[in-house]
Amino acid sequence: MPDLPKAISNPQNKGVILTQVKASFNGPLPPPDLLRGYEESSPGAADRIISMAERQLAHNQTLQTRMLEATIADRKRDFAEGRLGQICGLIVALSFIAAGTYVASTGHPWPGAVIGGGGVGLQALVALFIRSRAKSE
Repeated sequence: MPDLPKAISNPQNKGVILTQVKASFNGPLPPPDLLRGYEESSPGAADRIISMAERQLAHNQTLQTRMLEATIADRKRDFAEGRLGQICGLIVALSFIAAGTYVASTGHPWPGAVIGGGGVGLQALVALFIRSRAKSE
């Protein structure tokens, strides 16, 4: 009969207790005991594992920095784009109002009022567009 543990091979025992141990780790480095085992089985393995973890950490930090810089640049570009839209909208609206005022002052009050009112309406439309775009981002 092969070598079985006494609890299994002894007929007087009525039950068997089995214990299962499961171990896991999370992170770039294994626990010290496991790292020690790697080093014993392959000299220099612990140093390679630690340097691999350090390189991975540096790589992740570089990626996070680049992502943050890209996000900041994107926000600055959006702000500048919105500001440019506001300025262009103001110029167009003021041009319509000036043209309406000129047309009204030359003796055509109704067409002048329509053109000037269109400038005010256009300004409101531009402001609405800029606000809705900012909320959607």
